Amino acid sequence: MKSGIVRRIDELGRVVIPKEIRKTMRIREGEELEIFVDDDKNLVLKKYSPFAGLKEISEAFISAVQKTTDSEAVVFDTQKVVAATEKYRSALLGKEVSDELQKIISDRKKVVLRGSSCVFVADENFEATEQIICPINSMGELLGGVMFFRTDGILGGLDVKLCDFTADFFRCINVQ
Repeated sequence: MKSGIVRRIDELGRVVIPKEIRKTMRIREGEELEIFVDDDKNLVLKKYSPFAGLKEISEAFISAVQKTTDSEAVVFDTQKVVAATEKYRSALLGKEVSDELQKIISDRKKVVLRGSSCVFVADENFEATEQIICPINSMGELLGGVMFFRTDGILGGLDVKLCDFTADFFRCINVQ
């Protein structure tokens, strides 16, 4: 994507990213960006995801949880889904999380939703009967979240505890 906008570097080495580009790319104030140089010696800014190297671990972990509880699970960073249980993997992997879901995890509290109040990723509409959403926080920074959900039946006490445990697991493996 070429924007045609030229910016100067100030004396401290800073470059201002225009507001319209930040809005389009969903880059929020304080969000981390990766800076690297590609093969053509282009300077590239890329949104940083603390889960980038943990895809296999994430999928293996939530698959094990799914076998234990029969609940579906999704792990996401602040922008997109990074892992999903097998049934929903192809439909959800890499999809952007909705603004509503981002708002829920930004409160940094566990939330249980039922029926019509259930939320999901931006461009998918699944009929979940219940959801548990736990944010993943590390050293005061919001990294993403874990969502357990059911399309039939209800979530039990074990699901709530395992959702908390899963969020704690990703916090503890120091994904930052």
